[in-house]
Amino acid sequence: MAIDEQILKLHDGVVEIIWLAISRLYRLPVEELRVANPSLEEIIRLCSLFNNIVEGTDIDGQFTEAIDVIAEAARAAKSGNEQTLTDCAYHLEDFLDRIRAG
Repeated sequence: MAIDEQILKLHDGVVEIIWLAISRLYRLPVEELRVANPSLEEIIRLCSLFNNIVEGTDIDGQFTEAIDVIAEAARAAKSGNEQTLTDCAYHLEDFLDRIRAG
């Protein structure tokens, strides 16, 4: 199934939101990330929704990896694990670089 222009715009929007998540993981101290954790949960829901919308297309399931990494970052924020937060940010950067190279 071909990917329609509106889906591509939505895709680009999800990518930008993941970049926002990465910037939070790098910039905010753990105490503030605990407060921002609901935002990470919303990003996970957005990525899941996008995966559902594009089911059966060429990009089906593309954000599954991001969902897993952001969920790990949310758990790390709750536990105060700064190293895992940094690792998640690097992983998400790599993920987005692969999508853009795509």
